[in-house]
Amino acid sequence: MTARTQRRTIELRYGDESDVVVTPADEDRFALSVDDAIAACHAHAKEREFRKQHKILFEQLTRWLRDHKDTVERAYLTTRDNGLLFLVVTRSKEMDPNLQDSLTELDVEIANDAYLDLIRLSVLAIPNASESNIESFIC
Repeated sequence: MTARTQRRTIELRYGDESDVVVTPADEDRFALSVDDAIAACHAHAKEREFRKQHKILFEQLTRWLRDHKDTVERAYLTTRDNGLLFLVVTRSKEMDPNLQDSLTELDVEIANDAYLDLIRLSVLAIPNASESNIESFIC
């Protein structure tokens, strides 16, 4: 039987002018103010939530692509200054209004999803084009 280790709760109270000493696994200790420690904890929690939402988004985009595999040649998920871009390249050199409508529905669905509130996504479909033309959208 293993002995249980009792966990302590450490309270960090905003406005406390103390410093916190952090000792990570590598023993490379560092100090920061309580307010900075609170800000770091907030940032870490937000980053963890963003990762969860990004996974949900990726699953949603993957399902959409499976449903449109006959009309989509390839797709990219890339970063932009104001968020992410989901770029869809069609198999045809002509735009498909049904695909455009479906992509718009996907865009609205994601924008209105309360579980994806940290995701800023733009969507764009372009007809099949040369690699250099496509790169102008994703670089």
